[in-house]
Amino acid sequence: MSQRYIQPLRIMIQWGFLLFSLYLGILFFRFVYHLRLGASGPLPGRPEGIEAFLPISALLSLKDWLTSGSINPVHPAALVIFLSVVAVSFLLKRSFCSWICPVGTISEVLWKVDSASSGATSSPPAGWT
Repeated sequence: MSQRYIQPLRIMIQWGFLLFSLYLGILFFRFVYHLRLGASGPLPGRPEGIEAFLPISALLSLKDWLTSGSINPVHPAALVIFLSVVAVSFLLKRSFCSWICPVGTISEVLWKVDSASSGATSSPPAGWT
């Protein structure tokens, strides 16, 4: 696939993951807000994808899995997401940060804004293009 098609595809995937992360954040905020208020009515569901943002839980679950052979039932998705990120990072090098990670997307946007406002012609860090 030529660079002409890869760059727009990468940007679409970056923004898709960023928007999905924001969506998960909004769902999680609604869940926590309901619990903190002690509101009556149906409890909004806790989004399972939020476990991607629980690296400590993933590491504890990995330790449990390696020592006991069973996956922690409290946050099972955290381990799966963590292992997936590690595997993608090893197999495809910088692809996680430059294609998927919302922090990488925000960093790239800030770099572009700074370059545009200062008139700089430097290139982004390696792996972002």
